[in-house]
Amino acid sequence: LHLYGSGKIQVIDSGNTLSGYYSGYQAGSQHEIRINSQNRVDMVVDGRIIYTTPLPLGLKDVPTVINLFFYTGSGVLANFTWTATQQLNAPPQLPGQPVTWTCVIDRSLLTFDPATGSVTKTINSNDFSGNPLQSEQMITLNGTNQGVTFVTGDPTKATFFGFDFYPISTTGIGQLDWGVYLQNDRRIRLRNLGNSADLLGVYAQGDVFEIRINSDSRAEILRNKFLIATSDYILPGQYPITIVLGLQDYQSGIYNISWVDYSRFTTPLASETARNVLWTGYDPSCVTYDAPTTNLRRSGCGGTYYGGSSLSFIASSTSLNRGLSFRPGWNFRKMYVGFNRIAADSNSNNLEMDFGIVLQNFGVMSTYEKGTTYSYFGSYNTYDTIEIRLTDDLHVQFFRNGYLLRTSAAAYSGADFPIGAEVLFEDTSSSLQNTTWTYPPY
Repeated sequence: LHLYGSGKIQVIDSGNTLSGYYSGYQAGSQHEIRINSQNRVDMVVDGRIIYTTPLPLGLKDVPTVINLFFYTGSGVLANFTWTATQQLNAPPQLPGQPVTWTCVIDRSLLTFDPATGSVTKTINSNDFSGNPLQSEQMITLNGTNQGVTFVTGDPTKATFFGFDFYPISTTGIGQLDWGVYLQNDRRIRLRNLGNSADLLGVYAQGDVFEIRINSDSRAEILRNKFLIATSDYILPGQYPITIVLGLQDYQSGIYNISWVDYSRFTTPLASETARNVLWTGYDPSCVTYDAPTTNLRRSGCGGTYYGGSSLSFIASSTSLNRGLSFRPGWNFRKMYVGFNRIAADSNSNNLEMDFGIVLQNFGVMSTYEKGTTYSYFGSYNTYDTIEIRLTDDLHVQFFRNGYLLRTSAAAYSGADFPIGAEVLFEDTSSSLQNTTWTYPPY
């Protein structure tokens, strides 16, 4: 082990220093270097194996002595002892128990709640000062724990969370091989093998995520019980798998982080069986949401557009749910309601909406279709039921009280799926009521 004064660790194998950093450490961290039962060398930090030599020791490698070198003055290493194999391993954490963290570069920059596994960033910086973190325990092939669940914090503070496959990243502490980058613009972006990938929609404070390995050896991401991403097969050589948490923005946090096994896996809700439209991605200081009634209302805040996005979505052209039905709360408050590609969704402005009804604040309707606003084609009132449907040829139709008002000129393509529902409120007190998914025959 090469312990840097910056709180990072490099690994030396066969006389060569391996590139990148394999862990962090802090004053008081406990390290162990040992020969395991396969005659390979394990390197352990705070009870967590950070590296195992790919080749076993041979007869020419014994006897073995301990070497110690100080590069700079004032370095201190204490409490040297001989150990038996696995003596310093951390005790296993059971399903339902909070995740505990190691490899923290500077704990003074973060706040930990050991009772819940929650972590928040307390230093006023918008970088990864003091972190990322790695879990003390790991997910092993055929082990008990096969995933984690957590609750999101402020959606204007960026974080990332997910899996780091073996071997541990050599390009930086805690590479996120599979997981979510929760951006500070409320968007969810998939991280796949260390790279930013598809957008997975938006999120709100208090959303519950679950990241896990299913019985088919694939990684899954669930948001509020809806499955939003599935990985390729995870190979045996990619175990053990570490949990990685990165806190980017000041006051960012992830809460109630705990282990789950197969018995605690959430049963995903199928978009096909969800009748009520459940909403996320809204700013609770500006938008009020009543989940039992599915009512959504802009309650305040200056600026232009505030709204939300559906948790479930139209997954493909053959999905059962093909329409969105609602009633306006007022007929003199302007808002946009319609469909949008999940990959383009951020709730930031109306121009992102692919197809929608524009409820004007003087009681008439127009449509917004792929960047073009079409003129008024009828009035509306609070007792009217408005419906937007996706046709078999992927055009969009607009209805009022069951009567067709218009069919869009443009259409979706198969590459545009999945498609979600979206609402953008322009005027304060504009609202939606009784939002439901609809399906043929209508």
